[in-house]
Amino acid sequence: MYLAQWARDHGVPYSTAYRWFRHEQLPPGVQAWRTRTGSIQVAVDTNPLSDLDPHQMATWLRQAGYYLLTVEQAHALGLDNTPTTTRKDQ
Repeated sequence: MYLAQWARDHGVPYSTAYRWFRHEQLPPGVQAWRTRTGSIQVAVDTNPLSDLDPHQMATWLRQAGYYLLTVEQAHALGLDNTPTTTRKDQ
């Protein structure tokens, strides 16, 4: 996508988006580069968790009342993500 389209989609004036591009101040997860023809292409990281700080997330989860387990604790409880199939007819 071109920088102008990205700016329109995000409600940002093109001049502001261009200034952010020139000063390397685009929002996190937005990469932009100039092509050989001079146009500016933008790629947006679509993973919403890409800039997630795991320590902040753990703190938020604890405050919200969730229990966090280590891998060892999860294995001890049988929560090891191994698929199990139990059928009554077997």
